[in-house]
Amino acid sequence: MMNGPPIHLWSISAPLKEMQGGHRARVFRTIGLDRDVVFKATTRTEAALEWLFQAHDFSQSAGLIVPRLLPSTTGRLSENNWTCEPFLVGDQLRPSQIGELKTPIRRMQRAASGIPQRPGFQSARALIHSDKGGDIDLTRMPAALAKKCRAAFAGLDDTPDTLVHGDLNAANLIRMESGRLGLVDWDEARLDHPVFDLGQINRGSTSQQARLAWEIACCWMREPDRARDLAKTF
Repeated sequence: MMNGPPIHLWSISAPLKEMQGGHRARVFRTIGLDRDVVFKATTRTEAALEWLFQAHDFSQSAGLIVPRLLPSTTGRLSENNWTCEPFLVGDQLRPSQIGELKTPIRRMQRAASGIPQRPGFQSARALIHSDKGGDIDLTRMPAALAKKCRAAFAGLDDTPDTLVHGDLNAANLIRMESGRLGLVDWDEARLDHPVFDLGQINRGSTSQQARLAWEIACCWMREPDRARDLAKTF
């Protein structure tokens, strides 16, 4: 099992509490600091983590509060496959409130026009012809299922790719004391079709097949039981 976070490399000394809900990675938060922080297990490269700074710039310009990664005492964003970020204090939104994200997400996507692809990632339409990107490796899936995923990606319209958070759900949304929205868990952020965010807000979107295909492919190695359950309805 992976060891716990090396908090001393961020010059932090505090009790840690493991947080629930980290389906793909372990997550801990400190207890009792003036400003508590969160440590997350990660498989991302340093370049992929550094890319998040510009993604967060665009998100903040759109009015969202985001937990920017904190460098360790060595200047790295990842130490022994762990990252550190501020803990956002507030109330988790209810699923019925996710529509409040529509305007700031549209602002973020407009502002991020021209952002480069995140290192190590591919967009859904790039995966029509490529095999790997982010957590997806289509060569590890049954050939027939991988073919169906590619066909779903090919069904996306020609709207230009832009910055997407990639995992918009109520569990990642925090109502701050100021009333503003905080958006956490940027692990799946990338350059992709805007509907991968907007389709989570507008559930009637015609992109449902492409979003389902992405979730199946993304979970195939890291959450195989969930991926196989989703594939039954695909």
